[in-house]
Amino acid sequence: MPELPEVESFRRYLEDTSMNKSIIDVKVKREKILQDISIDELIDNLICHRFVKTLRWGKQLFVQTDGGVWLTMHFGMTGSLFFFHQLSQEPKHCRLLIEFCDNDYLCFDDQRLFGRIGIVQDVDFFIKKHHLGPDVLTLKKEMFACIVSNKKTPIKTVLMKQELFAGIGNEYSDEILFQARINPSILASSLSDEQIEKIFQKMSFVLATATESRVKDHPFPKHFLLHSGRKSKICPRCGSKLKCQKFSGRTGCFCPSCQEN
Repeated sequence: MPELPEVESFRRYLEDTSMNKSIIDVKVKREKILQDISIDELIDNLICHRFVKTLRWGKQLFVQTDGGVWLTMHFGMTGSLFFFHQLSQEPKHCRLLIEFCDNDYLCFDDQRLFGRIGIVQDVDFFIKKHHLGPDVLTLKKEMFACIVSNKKTPIKTVLMKQELFAGIGNEYSDEILFQARINPSILASSLSDEQIEKIFQKMSFVLATATESRVKDHPFPKHFLLHSGRKSKICPRCGSKLKCQKFSGRTGCFCPSCQEN
């Protein structure tokens, strides 16, 4: 599932390819992806307009048009963006196709159809309506510590709650806790001040490193679980077998040797 690093890479990709071009055609190929808007309303808000500004909040991407409205994109489990020059390059699972005046195209590609597209007038209203917490990259250490220390649930579960920290999902919560050497099952409220600070530091490090890897299409560092550990189920640090268990319905993986506390 695309999390903050992936969505930030999509934002930069869109900035590099699709800004300030007049939109001449919009095709919604699967109406299921639309959120609180009809096909005609979406088309009316995009045709003859240009994208002029982008904003990411957690896993949500917003793209403003010169008409003042914001196109909203949530990428679900398998969503992504693809920019191309010829229709023969259209991806197999294109769900929304935008054509620009120079005959270039932008596609919202989503195999499993869990992504969502919409139009909003006000980003702040959208964030409040969907109960999104602060984007994790905007958080100060003190606010992070205050939120974490008051939650009597496993720290991995806390990190994944979008109403607390917008942007972190299953894979990056695993990675953050692995780099911090913190067991994901530990109750957040039982963590020491030192442990909370370490999680905060590793959160910033992991998300920054992952974003650069996604933007530049480089592999993750070898000491990351995301490099191969999650697939091989072997700890890249000590070689122990990883343990996997459910947290709020999601399967998390960790090293019982490196993250024993």
